[in-house]
Amino acid sequence: MTRRTLMPIFGAIVIIVVGLGIGYFVSDAPTVPSTPSDRQASEMSRPARQSDQNALPGLQQPNR
Repeated sequence: MTRRTLMPIFGAIVIIVVGLGIGYFVSDAPTVPSTPSDRQASEMSRPARQSDQNALPGLQQPNR
């Protein structure tokens, strides 16, 4: 084999090794803890806030 035919193989090996290294780093990185939803669903019993005056495009009307 000539050097010309080995270069793509070496390039592919380098890309695979770098990809595995990045994958390991990302999988080992800490994540932000998620907040579980409320068991009593109290967020559903709260009143909704008043809508903004220009919440919808094209409607330039005051709140009713």
